[in-house]
Amino acid sequence: MAANEIIQVSYKFLAENKTLYCNDIIKTKVYITPFQTIGFHSALFKLQYDIKGKFNVGSEFLESIQIEGIKTWYKNETYEYEIVIEIPDSPISFLGKNLEIIWYLVIELQLDSNTKSELRTHLLKNTKLFDLIKSYDGKIQEKQKIIVSNQNSEYKTLNLIEVNHHMTHIPILFGIFIIAGTALLYSIGTYGLLSYIAIGIGISIFGYGIYKYMSIGLLGKIQLKITHLDKDCFNVTISPEKNYHKITGLEIFYTINEEVIDNRGTSSTTYRELIFQSKRNILNPPFQNLISKEISYPKKDLPTYFKYNSVRLFWQLHIEFKFKNGTSYTLKQEFKVF
Repeated sequence: MAANEIIQVSYKFLAENKTLYCNDIIKTKVYITPFQTIGFHSALFKLQYDIKGKFNVGSEFLESIQIEGIKTWYKNETYEYEIVIEIPDSPISFLGKNLEIIWYLVIELQLDSNTKSELRTHLLKNTKLFDLIKSYDGKIQEKQKIIVSNQNSEYKTLNLIEVNHHMTHIPILFGIFIIAGTALLYSIGTYGLLSYIAIGIGISIFGYGIYKYMSIGLLGKIQLKITHLDKDCFNVTISPEKNYHKITGLEIFYTINEEVIDNRGTSSTTYRELIFQSKRNILNPPFQNLISKEISYPKKDLPTYFKYNSVRLFWQLHIEFKFKNGTSYTLKQEFKVF
């Protein structure tokens, strides 16, 4: 049952700056005026955020404060409380296409038996609420939406070293296997539409393997290192195993993305949306076996890494290689930013 049906709640934040930040302290006065006399066993002030995905809903309770003292609020009297509560290092408020993160200050009351009985009597006047009356447990909540931001838009990358092994021979061999197997069946008289489809699939896989071999496969193993430098930027280091002189151009940028996975039914569907794309950093030859570039963080308040069940916010680095033989390849690597 909604608390605003029986109490009126207002907040007065004590800090001059109304913007709230992660790792900040909330100081606020809370004024409560009941529309009827109510008694309660317990009353809590809580801090929480709700996660609303395309098909997902969840809540995380972070901090709570027990209201001490009187256990009865009288009709039309106003009660004042001063609350001090810390916002943990958690996701900022976010509104995307398929994902929303909403922060709340919550007042939760567990009513005593007399008040609970009075409310049930009141609800009986509305026969449509009969099922609610039967299940009503005497708990009511009032939620005040707040906005939580990233102070000064500061970010910190979790340092990463990743070695990329591009197994170009696997799609080549797999494509050959499909083509050879289908050709064998065709030679003994087993053919039809499915065989032509299989041949087409085999050729596509084989062609993809050859293209990959002629592009990113030229470089062998690639060590990628991402290192936080300061509040303004991070560093990207690329170390090809060989043939770095065959690279004719590089472009490096990153994206911030939202992802929601729908796991209903027997299969899953992934919904991704682009939140932000950085500027492209263009590097020109000649290249050595150690390629390094400083990349700037965003200058505005954007979400950092976050994951909750089947929803997440993530950063992804994109490195676009161009080669002398006219081929190109984009290497993608997720990395965590807090």
